[in-house]
Amino acid sequence: MNAKLSSLVIVVASLLSADAVVRAAERPAAAGSPAGSPTASQAAPSAVRGRQLFLNVGCVHCHGTQGQGTTAGTRLAPDPLPAEGIAAFIRSTNTQMPAYSAKLLSDGDVADIAAFLRTIPPAKSPDQIPALRGL
Repeated sequence: MNAKLSSLVIVVASLLSADAVVRAAERPAAAGSPAGSPTASQAAPSAVRGRQLFLNVGCVHCHGTQGQGTTAGTRLAPDPLPAEGIAAFIRSTNTQMPAYSAKLLSDGDVADIAAFLRTIPPAKSPDQIPALRGL
């Protein structure tokens, strides 16, 4: 699969998944949980846990410590795909990157990793770095 087609597949998968997220948000709260309070499966993603997973699962080896990308892996941050798009890609990739099934990385784990990637700010422009201003 060429790069353009891979990108298209990821975008379509993330859009389809986003629709499922909207439908899930419209469902009533689970029985026994107060209205508006998250159930265990709806807990807010943790950027702290996502960073730990990113470092420990191996993402860091190809995508860099800040998701900046390397010669071995593409840039993931800033502006990462939504968690659903990341999950769709890593579950079905046919690239050099190994696939990660839901048994290896749950949807919650992927949501945590996406939360971590969203915390990474864009790189500073050369004008904002004093040592580079005179070059």
